[in-house]
Amino acid sequence: MHGAIAPDFVASALSTADCLTDQYVPWGLRRPSWPVNCEIALESQKVFFDQVKFGVKAPDIRRIREDAQVYASPARPRLEDLAKHLTGGRKSAYWPWEQASWESYWGPEFAARLVLQSPTGAVADHPDVRDLARRFVELARAVDALLS
Repeated sequence: MHGAIAPDFVASALSTADCLTDQYVPWGLRRPSWPVNCEIALESQKVFFDQVKFGVKAPDIRRIREDAQVYASPARPRLEDLAKHLTGGRKSAYWPWEQASWESYWGPEFAARLVLQSPTGAVADHPDVRDLARRFVELARAVDALLS
């Protein structure tokens, strides 16, 4: 997926597993040129890989608590209508476009299923993972277009 978007994307410093173990710790990809706190991300809404969602995370300073405003993104005003242009998602205070994952829980059973159901045995080749990668590319292109 990384090469399909652009070579200058950077991933979160922590692994996907490290992020999804905790509640509200996103794992994401972003261009260094994008405004701070703007990324294409996966995030658990509960601890230990539960209620995973993905989308464009760019918190709206006008809609988040005062003690969380350090997480706000100056990109948000330009991304405000993203949910109107991309299908399947919705808008929230932290996400201009978000969608629940095809499966809510991403724990060990989920990981095992990805390996067992993959045509090659590689998680990256599972159809659902490939679809998620395609959605990340689509979201990144949309963010690029709105921020340029």
